[in-house]
Amino acid sequence: AERARLSSLLGRAYRKKGEFERAMAHVQRAIEIWPSREGPAVNTMRTLLGRMYVDLGQIDRALAEFRTVRRDPSADVVNTTDAGWGFYMAGARDEARAAVAAALAQQPRYGNAHHLQAWMDLADGRPREAAAGFARAYALTPPGFGSPAEGIVSGDVAARYYQGVALQTAGDQAAARAVWQDTRREADRLARMAGGRALPETFGWHARLLAALTEARLGRVVDVTERL
Repeated sequence: AERARLSSLLGRAYRKKGEFERAMAHVQRAIEIWPSREGPAVNTMRTLLGRMYVDLGQIDRALAEFRTVRRDPSADVVNTTDAGWGFYMAGARDEARAAVAAALAQQPRYGNAHHLQAWMDLADGRPREAAAGFARAYALTPPGFGSPAEGIVSGDVAARYYQGVALQTAGDQAAARAVWQDTRREADRLARMAGGRALPETFGWHARLLAALTEARLGRVVDVTERL
């Protein structure tokens, strides 16, 4: 198990560096030597491998990994939701909706599943439903959720920001501005927490980015590079 965990960590590290082939080799190795072929830990590695396949445009391989996770009765709500995100990124919208429905059946208060459902509602032209979903995700997701360094960010401040986007899309500009003003305050708070080491600095970077995007939504001219 320790060798498998080490391979998994190396895979994540090489992915951050953009060395996808080496990253995939380590994650594949971790899956091969993991003591069990089922369970949340190995499914986490499978969804990570699937996302790498998506990054490389190898969609069939990606879908095979996500489907393996979905078929595993031992998959937890995190695995199921992550598979749903994978299906969504791979363009398999129906399978993504089935996965998010299964995740919410497992744990109705899992914020990241509400975030995914809201994303799909927004993409499908249901901004009001999306706004409500992002609001639920914001309320249910703890600060610091996600992994900005790996591009996996669905934390509370991001959900709040996209709630504003959904409201604007629905034509409710006043409500959108109110949400973005709150987003700006929350992003600043999270950035301060990261600066004080209460959260990893990668979350501070993400919070500062969202603060800059929010300012732009509020009609202010922003140099994003200065904020980061």
